[in-house]
Amino acid sequence: MFNFNNESHEYILVLDTEFDQQELIQFAGILLRRVSDGSYVIYRSLNVYIQKPVTAIFTRYTQITSSFLEQYGVTLEDAKWQINDCLLKDVNGDVLLVSHGLHSDLSVLERNGIILRHAAEFCTFEKAKHILGRLTRLSLDDLARDASIYPAIEHNAYLDAWLTVGVYSYLKDLEGKDGIC
Repeated sequence: MFNFNNESHEYILVLDTEFDQQELIQFAGILLRRVSDGSYVIYRSLNVYIQKPVTAIFTRYTQITSSFLEQYGVTLEDAKWQINDCLLKDVNGDVLLVSHGLHSDLSVLERNGIILRHAAEFCTFEKAKHILGRLTRLSLDDLARDASIYPAIEHNAYLDAWLTVGVYSYLKDLEGKDGIC
């Protein structure tokens, strides 16, 4: 169970993407459902790779290769179906989207024909600037370490989505202290 200070949305979708030249390569989503005020449980999760060739720069950055995607990926249409008809099946509009770099993730998803219905947004990158009062050391890795979470791998959407859950919890705790909002 997860407890998030002053949170009341029916669902929270924590997401991350990996992309190469604006082409979606990996989508990860962790859908949490409210069970009582501020308390959430994992409702569903999804980690999907898209069958597309990737650049050498992308592979160096993520360790995801074209051959891996050919073997384990699905078509973009299949990924859309998994996101909309499996992960978000029967989910009403009261969804809070949470991501580190949310506007970038939403832009990539939109360019790839995926529109996520939601009621509110929480970008951990943007919120951290205000809550922590700083303009540097705002990477997901930096914020995870601030929250005493030590990531093993970077640039994997599924692992980064889980890091974002922890960072979101950390920021919500700080947000509730000393009247910070």
